[in-house]
Amino acid sequence: MTDLTRYAYDARSGAYVGEVEAHDDPMNPGSYLEPAFSTTVAPGAAPAGQVAVFAAGAWAFVADHRGETWFKSAEPVLVDFLGDPAAQDLTAEPVLPPAPPPSSCSKLGLKRAFTERGLWPTVRAMLASDADMQEDWDLAVELRITDPIVKKAVAGLAQLGIPLSDADVQNLVTRANELVA
Repeated sequence: MTDLTRYAYDARSGAYVGEVEAHDDPMNPGSYLEPAFSTTVAPGAAPAGQVAVFAAGAWAFVADHRGETWFKSAEPVLVDFLGDPAAQDLTAEPVLPPAPPPSSCSKLGLKRAFTERGLWPTVRAMLASDADMQEDWDLAVELRITDPIVKKAVAGLAQLGIPLSDADVQNLVTRANELVA
């Protein structure tokens, strides 16, 4: 008895789709009509997460993530192809852009950040010597990098030979937030 089982594969991807059967050829008794995109070679059992793919006369196992959601940066992408999605610059988890640095902080956090840098006694003396600056400090709940009191403190430190760059000020505000978190 002749085995008429054939192993069908997708015409485009070569992925195994299942068993089919060859049929008798009515024009050539004793011959069979071979189903398109099929082979007599069995694919074998694919390991988990893979699919058998027929190419160049043989089966190979390829990663199969079809139907899974992967990400291009933070955008979800439904995988509809065979192979490793990472090879297409996709990730299993979204890659979110980094959070912008904080632009404000609490007075307590800023005091602690100045203390860490050894600057609090100097800043406290500046506050005590300027009534407007002291009032701004006393009434503030949150301090922004762009607030006049912050700019005045930075300018005052520079006059005392302690220059702070924009990056230094940003680092102080970032650290201030970390110290009260």
